[in-house]
Amino acid sequence: MRLKYLFITLTFILPAFCYGQDSLYMNIRHNSTNKAASKLSKSLKTGKPNTELAADYMNLAHELINQNEPAKAESFLNQAILFYIRGKEKEALASAYREIAKVQEIQEKYDLAILNYNNAAKNSRQKDIKEINQNDAQRLKNRNNLQVQSDLIQKNIDLSNNAQNRKEAMVAYQQMAQVKMEMDDKEGVIHELSNALDNIQNEPTEAIKIKKEIAKTYVADAQYEKAIAVNEALVNEARTNSNPQMEVEQLREISTIYLETDRTEKALSSLQDAYQLAINSGQTLEAKKILELLVEQYRQKKNQTKLIHLYNDFISKLDTLIKNDGTLIDKKFFQTHEEKITQLEKERTLKDELIVKKNRFNHVLQGSIFIILIFTLLIIKHFTPFKRKIKELLCNPYEER
Repeated sequence: MRLKYLFITLTFILPAFCYGQDSLYMNIRHNSTNKAASKLSKSLKTGKPNTELAADYMNLAHELINQNEPAKAESFLNQAILFYIRGKEKEALASAYREIAKVQEIQEKYDLAILNYNNAAKNSRQKDIKEINQNDAQRLKNRNNLQVQSDLIQKNIDLSNNAQNRKEAMVAYQQMAQVKMEMDDKEGVIHELSNALDNIQNEPTEAIKIKKEIAKTYVADAQYEKAIAVNEALVNEARTNSNPQMEVEQLREISTIYLETDRTEKALSSLQDAYQLAINSGQTLEAKKILELLVEQYRQKKNQTKLIHLYNDFISKLDTLIKNDGTLIDKKFFQTHEEKITQLEKERTLKDELIVKKNRFNHVLQGSIFIILIFTLLIIKHFTPFKRKIKELLCNPYEER
């Protein structure tokens, strides 16, 4: 009966409660995405200049990209492009076109990505950036030809290194790693990802992504110990930076590798560590996922006592866990700001339309006044000689006679 109750709780009640009780929480944890959304809302509300607004849209889009939200990022990048066009910032516009092309490529919107890589090339004054974008457009046009892709990416690597553009070099090395993966060259993948990692500057989120990809490649190549070593290093990095979400995720990754290599006890140990950390740091949904993994393993081992203990522990801590879970309201907080941004965009658009109409009316009014003035001057011009003639006739009425 107790197991049945917990199953119902985990399957139906918990997800509904997690997403339906956001109003209970008073202490909102402002993560970087929420801060970027707040800043953009404020800029729209206070009527900041077009270029500043565009920069705020770009900043929010980057945060969403880091959170693996490419569709939302694309929406904000489109807005950034519109404001950069109004602000006539050609180089910044080129950068925005390139960013949206990358996001569209991730979503496999290849035709749009090709278009925007070309737009980036057209708007850039820097020869190397122009050529990099042109090469990326050609790369996508030849996405079924791995050798052509490889040659074009190598050109971008050379261009980036020659210009000492480490950001673009990092992107190109990651692209090359993807091509190597499709060529089933796993050693080549790790080599290219390592090169990408060497070119990272002040982008810890990107560094973590690349390290995770390296670990996955080691697993795909059956180099399990190296994969575990990379993930353990990420666990230590998470602890150093007080990032329990990342620590839980990497502990789960380690447990998966242990399970793949039939080291069940070590896998259970990693899952237990991840579960306790998720409970202690208020990660409700992560705790639920890990609990399900633990339950599956204990079922296979037919350890009923451990199962009941886990269930009791989770149920007893559930209320406190949810109350302490800041991640459950981050999404709601962002959603609120997203709606606010949409409303402010509509208000700004309406305001701009009114300004355009007012300017058009002023131009029409000025034109009308000018035309009236011209007609008045013409009338005066033609009436003056006529008036003079009348005056002469009045003064000399018998002169004509």
